[in-house]
Amino acid sequence: MTINKAWLGILALLFVICETVPAEDMVTQMLVQRAPTVPVIDGSLDDPCWKKAVPISGFRLSEQADEKALSQTVVRVLYDDRHIYLGIEAMNPDMAEIAAMKCPDKPREEDVMSIDIVEWYLCVGDMTDYYWMGMNVLGLKGDAHWGGSEDQPFDWNGKWTGKVTQASDRWVIEVAVPFSDVSESVPEAGNMWLTNFARMKMYGNAKENSALNVKYSGFHYPGIKLCFK
Repeated sequence: MTINKAWLGILALLFVICETVPAEDMVTQMLVQRAPTVPVIDGSLDDPCWKKAVPISGFRLSEQADEKALSQTVVRVLYDDRHIYLGIEAMNPDMAEIAAMKCPDKPREEDVMSIDIVEWYLCVGDMTDYYWMGMNVLGLKGDAHWGGSEDQPFDWNGKWTGKVTQASDRWVIEVAVPFSDVSESVPEAGNMWLTNFARMKMYGNAKENSALNVKYSGFHYPGIKLCFK
């Protein structure tokens, strides 16, 4: 899929490196446990394997790193020999309002950047070469590759799959990313990637940008060590 120049401009702003004062308890490392069984990607996170994943939260405002977001997000990560799995819970007190919203008849990739979206970044090697993926509360997905050989980042489309479900006070993302999407090899215990998780709420008066690591104000900073166990 393609994305228009206006949205590329907005995303480019996320690259701006504006140093902020990092909070002492900011997330800088995540342990990725091996999944004992393969989760069903249905957006429910009720598979027994998710009990082995360590829940990580504490999203902070991108503009004020010393303040936590009002609407928190909880991230869980697992892996096996083929995929890295993400289980994400996005708290939202306005789910009744969200439930009344409908997907566009002909969704474009830029539509994923509206309403309420959770984004994640995966970097296997040099921090200048990384993958961006995201899903919003309506289940729309988008992805891009920065530092690759594509004419522009959104020319890249991964084979990853994801499912979104909605509850009364939150929405849930469950994702399976094949290693072949982002890496030439399967990670082993002791290997380390880089990542970050971010969220944008952009509807009505509920505008709030937050991330797990906000050392810099831009989201595009994979400053968290993803350590495979």
